[in-house]
Amino acid sequence: MRGPVACVAAVTYRCNARCLMCDIWKRPADARPELGPEDYRWLPASLRSINVSGGEPFLRDDIADVVRVMRETCTRARIVISTNGLAPDRIERAVAQMKRVAVRVSVDAVGPAHDRTRGVDGAYDRAIETVARLKALGIDDLGLAATSMESTAGQLSAVEELAGKLGVQFVASVAHSSPIYFGAQEDERPRSEAVVGEIAAMMRRQLRSPRPGDWANCAGASRPGN
Repeated sequence: MRGPVACVAAVTYRCNARCLMCDIWKRPADARPELGPEDYRWLPASLRSINVSGGEPFLRDDIADVVRVMRETCTRARIVISTNGLAPDRIERAVAQMKRVAVRVSVDAVGPAHDRTRGVDGAYDRAIETVARLKALGIDDLGLAATSMESTAGQLSAVEELAGKLGVQFVASVAHSSPIYFGAQEDERPRSEAVVGEIAAMMRRQLRSPRPGDWANCAGASRPGN
């Protein structure tokens, strides 16, 4: 029997960041109730890829239970959790309870420029600490996820280089407007020659890679991402 093979599961709309390219944090904390862990048994068993997103997934105290139910229900799915990495302790404790999970830590720029995109002082240092802690846990499907936007011109290649230095994977997406999810983000949507050229250059580098996963990243960068 056929069925869907990929999904993005927004497990919460709560967020501890104040991102330039996303308005989820502006919504009241109780604006949308969260599904309980057992509710995720309704996911189709045909899924092969689940992106656990938000908001910030690790703000849920029961995120390990959510992932456990997903794993039991979708036994062949690769489960990837997207996080802003702002709570290294909390993230480390939760991931330590999980089996066969991938994590992508959002890093949009190197140093203080990342702090500005996420609206949180020290966001860059905390994200890098999160990566270090997860590497120490033995998480091998680990990477940096950059969102390309107008205010981070010149940073995409820097984050790609950083991922190489840290020995983790690199993925990229672009900021976009989504009235029912991210909000109106026309100011940050890539449109200048500098930013569009940077995305194109990254795609060419990825297509030259011997790893098929890098080719898929090109498709992700050419369409709206998380």
